[in-house]
Amino acid sequence: MEKILNALPCGVMVIDEKGNVTFVNKLAEVLSNLEPDEETETYIYDGRHYRLIEKPFNGGKLVVYLDVTDEMRVREFMIIDPETGVFNAKFLAQEIENQMDRVHATGSQMALVLIDVDPGENGPSMREIAETLKKSVKSYDIVSRCDRADFAVIMFAIDPNKIDKQAGEKLLKALKEIGVAKASIGITLSGKATSATIMMRQAQRALYVVNMRGGNDYSIY
Repeated sequence: MEKILNALPCGVMVIDEKGNVTFVNKLAEVLSNLEPDEETETYIYDGRHYRLIEKPFNGGKLVVYLDVTDEMRVREFMIIDPETGVFNAKFLAQEIENQMDRVHATGSQMALVLIDVDPGENGPSMREIAETLKKSVKSYDIVSRCDRADFAVIMFAIDPNKIDKQAGEKLLKALKEIGVAKASIGITLSGKATSATIMMRQAQRALYVVNMRGGNDYSIY
């Protein structure tokens, strides 16, 4: 039986009613010493993702580390833009709604930043631009493709009085440094919007103002 359990493509651990480990297969022994990935909440080992599941068992509990790698890959395919490697527009639309509910419930603020870019002749690729945007914002901010612009960024933990420097000036400078010929940035804050639809509309208006001025600038709604 032990050979069979060790050959399983999942980790298995049995804990009795006193909290003692009575059995652990080789994979579970490795995974139990790892910390879960913050982004995916899975345990990553040898390039594969494992999700922790606990069930009552004979007065104690059965712990299983289930291989969910294929599930993660399907999910990634559904929400990631293949050209740039950032989230796609469909994910963005849903995430703005989700985050608007959260910030309104907590009284916090977020910013929605829309970005149009003209890389120029021999300029950076859209993937390089996306990577630059990701490096220019906080790790928990969301960089995405957008139906209404080339890119969008949802920025959290922002200071409304400093959003011009946190978003506008900083992103323009980063894009200029990698050789983008022209960039236009439209910014709005969640405190000025009552819904995700209105927030997107306000960011679009700010972006439109910059595009009408010829770009290489930002505007805040």
